[in-house]
Amino acid sequence: MNIDGILSALEEKEIDIVLTAYDLPKCPQVLAMLSAKYPHVKVITMAFKITDDYLSFLQAHEPHGSIMKNDEPEVLHEAIQQVYKFDFYYTPGLERLLHEYQRKKTVGHPVINLTRKEKEILLLMEEGSSRNQIAQQLNVTVNTIDGHSKDIFNKLGVHKAQQAVIKARKLGLLD
Repeated sequence: MNIDGILSALEEKEIDIVLTAYDLPKCPQVLAMLSAKYPHVKVITMAFKITDDYLSFLQAHEPHGSIMKNDEPEVLHEAIQQVYKFDFYYTPGLERLLHEYQRKKTVGHPVINLTRKEKEILLLMEEGSSRNQIAQQLNVTVNTIDGHSKDIFNKLGVHKAQQAVIKARKLGLLD
């Protein structure tokens, strides 16, 4: 389906998740358009092989999920379920490679200091707790969690909870 077809489908139907291939023409533009015009739509990308270009693409465009085109159908099913429920799914191997890629790219970056409360929230995010669950566990409002999350995301230079957890782990901020 081309970009116009995607836009048409999004206008006509309630679509929660879009599955796209990294090697399709204008894939980055499609992701940018979806993020800007349809922020509620979650995106899962697929690729034939993992390259530095693909890892750079993942880091730059932050799709909600990523799988390989040759993964078993069960992996696609799991990715859809996880993205729908938790907003994030990368296969474990891909997640590990992305960690390594990000680590290579952050060598020499300034030190990031997280508060005790920010670390506590990140650990709860890592467990898969929702904003509401974190607020309940810490006996604060969801707005307070949102404020801490915004600070965490800004400090780490990310836009999503799972990315914050990955980067914090990679930088040794949660040890």
